[in-house]
Amino acid sequence: MAQSSYSVDGLGMAVTVLIGFMAIDYFTGVMGGIVNRNLNSRVGFNAIIRKIYYVMLVGSVYLLALVIPGIEYAGDGAAIAFCVLDFISITENGTKMGLPTPSLIKIFYQL
Repeated sequence: MAQSSYSVDGLGMAVTVLIGFMAIDYFTGVMGGIVNRNLNSRVGFNAIIRKIYYVMLVGSVYLLALVIPGIEYAGDGAAIAFCVLDFISITENGTKMGLPTPSLIKIFYQL
């Protein structure tokens, strides 16, 4: 993973992790659709469009950090925020498939 982060001119490990979380979220969503017999190509397409937008938004924050002094880590912060949202979505996808949610994750939901 570190190599892929370096290959995009050092955007940061947070972006690499975000892309991984996005892929996992998408595929667990597809798995949930298969398990629940409600797989919908339109929903899947919209999910991909949203994820592309998130990557563009994070990229925009990185660009903004180039011209505004003192916010050099804002891009990493935005990427981490979206990582958290995707992690929550991944656990929700598991719940939709009827899998138990670990109690540690339930604590995070309450925060």
